[in-house]
Amino acid sequence: MPQYADALLQVAVQASDSGQVAEAAAVLRLIIGRCGPHEADAVALLGQASRRLGDSASAEWLLQQALAIAPEHAWAHAELGETLRLAGRPSDAVPHLQKAFELNPTLSGPPFALAAALTALDQGADALHWARTALAAHPERPEAHGLMGDVLARQGRPTEAIAAYDKALALRPEESRSRYGRGLVRVEQGDMPGAWTDFEARLDVAGDGGFAQPLWRGEKRIKRRSLLLHADMGPSETVQFVRYAPLVAKTGARILLRVQRGLGRICATVSGVDQVVEDGDPLPDFDLHCPLLSLPAIFGTTVRSIPAEIPYIAANDFVRAEWRHVLKPWKRMRVGIAWRGSNGVRSSSVPLVALAPLLRREDVECHALQRMMPADGDEAADTGNLTDHSLALTDANQAAGLIAEMDLIIAVDALEAHLAGALGVPAWVMLAHHASWYWLRDREDSPWYPSMRLFRQPHPGDWDTVVEQVVQNLDAWAVQRS
Repeated sequence: MPQYADALLQVAVQASDSGQVAEAAAVLRLIIGRCGPHEADAVALLGQASRRLGDSASAEWLLQQALAIAPEHAWAHAELGETLRLAGRPSDAVPHLQKAFELNPTLSGPPFALAAALTALDQGADALHWARTALAAHPERPEAHGLMGDVLARQGRPTEAIAAYDKALALRPEESRSRYGRGLVRVEQGDMPGAWTDFEARLDVAGDGGFAQPLWRGEKRIKRRSLLLHADMGPSETVQFVRYAPLVAKTGARILLRVQRGLGRICATVSGVDQVVEDGDPLPDFDLHCPLLSLPAIFGTTVRSIPAEIPYIAANDFVRAEWRHVLKPWKRMRVGIAWRGSNGVRSSSVPLVALAPLLRREDVECHALQRMMPADGDEAADTGNLTDHSLALTDANQAAGLIAEMDLIIAVDALEAHLAGALGVPAWVMLAHHASWYWLRDREDSPWYPSMRLFRQPHPGDWDTVVEQVVQNLDAWAVQRS
């Protein structure tokens, strides 16, 4: 590398380290333009800058180019692994992170990233090994203790997880990720009054929506003012926590609601909501705003005081009539099936082939509540009795109409399970070994949804046992219904 290019590379590194990522990227492009795409350091640094600027696709391509130039470039492996992990591809990330550590064990990033990636893959023992490696190397870093908390929480060790989060917060009280993680564990344990304050730290991690209007924190005197309630997690959480809208409406405020695409029509049926907009639509004028998942804290929710007046959403009568026409007269028990988790975690989805003992039953009609993907179709071909409604399932309103015509819903942790619970339709929910925080721990029921029954994996990945329990209980349930 020419001497001037080396000097420019140092300028780019300093700019990146000081948070001036766009400026660093501009300098790196200048270096690559002058010297050609042969400088692995510059290409790898530009890949990191692209990731930090939100362009993960370019980051992945650039880091792969850096490794094509220098296959043993430890830092490039580490950055590519982190890029893939953050893109939701932990299995692709792990080999690069392991290679980075093998090439340079002094790099601080790979043990942290490996622990997080392996946790996402439910490889608990390996994740714990790397969390311990990170903590041994950096006991002074609150992030290391917070990471240990995350790993222990995922393994169902709440007391140890909370202790780890406490250590992180003792080192840095403003450590929002650890405070949020502690809040999740405390909610899972049912310690809701103490958990919600910690849970609010998620707004420091993910933001509160970026609105110019003030954040509503439960102040009483808002009569005749307009309050925007907005989704701040996934569609499942939106359906679960929109139940608070009627309580907010009692303040006398005009309630506006912003939700994800496809949820607008069903959420418009919630009592107390004056207007609904979906993501991407122009927002009406409003005075205050509040994320939906801040409402449990505002109302001081405990396990006993969860608003559970079911149903709090309603399936459209015309849509239900259309579904009745499609379904034809009732002959056998109708069971709606949702097998694909909607929280982005692969371990929460059950392969259709694992549902074969249920789908091959001749005494029930099984109806797909989710759109079939090509891979699903290949699996479904061997499982028999599953009616595909993909073309008609255009939004949550259509799904709710179909769910309302079912006798029973059998689903994983997916939007369709939450719709069933909010509609009051009997639902059996199949949960991964480490389920989402709102299902609490060690319960077969849900205080959020009285019509639900929960079936939990005894071990990570063990769907066969869950399906066997569901089938056995379906026999008894069918007899009871008849």
